[in-house]
Amino acid sequence: MTAYKAVARLERLIKAGVLALVATVPLAYGGPYFSDFFAIKFAFLHAGAGLLVGLAWAHWALAGAGRFTRSPCDLPLALYAGVTLLSLAWAFNPQQGFDAWLAQAWPWTLFLLVARYFRTPRAIWGVLWTVAATSLAVSVIGLLQFQGIHLIPWPHGRWGNFGVATLGNPNFVAHYLELSIVLVAGMALARRLRWERWALVALSLFEVYYLLMIRSRGGWLAVGVGLLALLLLYRPLAQDRRRVLLGTVLALALLGLGGVLLERVPPVRGSGLLWQLHQLRDRATSSFDHEHFSVMQRRLIWADTADLIADRPVLGVGAGNFELAVPAYRPATRHRAWSELLGDRPHMPYYAHNELLEIWAESGLFGLVAVLWLLGAVCWTGWCRLRAERDPQARALQAAFLAALVAALLHSLFSLNLQDPTSSLHFWLIAGLAVRGGDGERGQACVIGRRCWAWGGVVPAVLGAYWGLCILIADYYYFDGQR
Repeated sequence: MTAYKAVARLERLIKAGVLALVATVPLAYGGPYFSDFFAIKFAFLHAGAGLLVGLAWAHWALAGAGRFTRSPCDLPLALYAGVTLLSLAWAFNPQQGFDAWLAQAWPWTLFLLVARYFRTPRAIWGVLWTVAATSLAVSVIGLLQFQGIHLIPWPHGRWGNFGVATLGNPNFVAHYLELSIVLVAGMALARRLRWERWALVALSLFEVYYLLMIRSRGGWLAVGVGLLALLLLYRPLAQDRRRVLLGTVLALALLGLGGVLLERVPPVRGSGLLWQLHQLRDRATSSFDHEHFSVMQRRLIWADTADLIADRPVLGVGAGNFELAVPAYRPATRHRAWSELLGDRPHMPYYAHNELLEIWAESGLFGLVAVLWLLGAVCWTGWCRLRAERDPQARALQAAFLAALVAALLHSLFSLNLQDPTSSLHFWLIAGLAVRGGDGERGQACVIGRRCWAWGGVVPAVLGAYWGLCILIADYYYFDGQR
């Protein structure tokens, strides 16, 4: 009886720990003590995920000799993790590569934990309400910043009154909101009580407004495609899909008509609605301007990345080593264009701004194939569960999980959201819900050890806490030296 209580308490601790991690990583803020917004978030991710893995190990060992469920995603995930880890053998800087690999490995373990422990409707709704409440807090903080009301102090004063909340960058805000908006919309479809539906619709519109204000074009595109995917997946009948597509065409036509009317009405500079609409239109149309800063920057980085891949197509340069290797593949013409474009900004291209290209450049062709297999297995498993789902509430949630993944994967073609600690955590959380979030099936079980193996959970817990503490200490002294 005592062992049974211990197992039950461990399971509750794991579920509570996942919810705590989902809430704290987006809101974690280092203030004036760290060099960027990522440091403290990665520290929470390392320490929190390591502790959860340790608790899960102990739970598996105590609950019937370590039984665990198998998933179609296990083999591609293991292959992808193995290939990226093996690539460190020929990396220029293996230590940096291992840091980057471990930062990605913790969200993968969260994916496995969520797929294993969050199968009941109560557990799933607990995660969703946590995401909704946290995204509301982030949105409130960000929108108040636009009005000059700062609930958190700025470390550098870089953005002024621009509302990046606790996430640090407009693109990082978009990475997070594109997932939460689609999830909240799916929650609104799933709830039966009218007041809950309207509250969730209001929250989604509030977050859409925040997304518009931060001017992230990739985020706008991702949310639009994600919401369209949600409606198409939730409405399986052909006539319903035709209505959704017709509504989409009409909405695009109205947007085009609105753009034509805005051309005829000159704006008055200021903060009025007409001025804001002109700003939004100009921001959207700048996506087609090849000389625009962010467009030109990505074109140059993609060209350099393509040359790197052409030189190392099979093995890559090693996980986490993209930023060290890519400058060598920039010819003089692109170097001059890059220097003129960036001016006095930092010149190091830390990311490829295309996750698939960066994976190919770092882990080679084998890594690219492994990650495509993994993402395909997640989407296919989620799609099969959606087709088998008959309950409207569960169907709406499953459609929301898949639609959110579609939105994030689309944005990953233009950004770095799968490396951002906040959005990466939520992406793999949603992937776990999509793969296993609908019923109580136990799956096929294997024996992996005995009760004494429960103490093995101390290893990942200590490793995660140690790595998180190292990040905080190192970044604190690094930033102190800069100051």
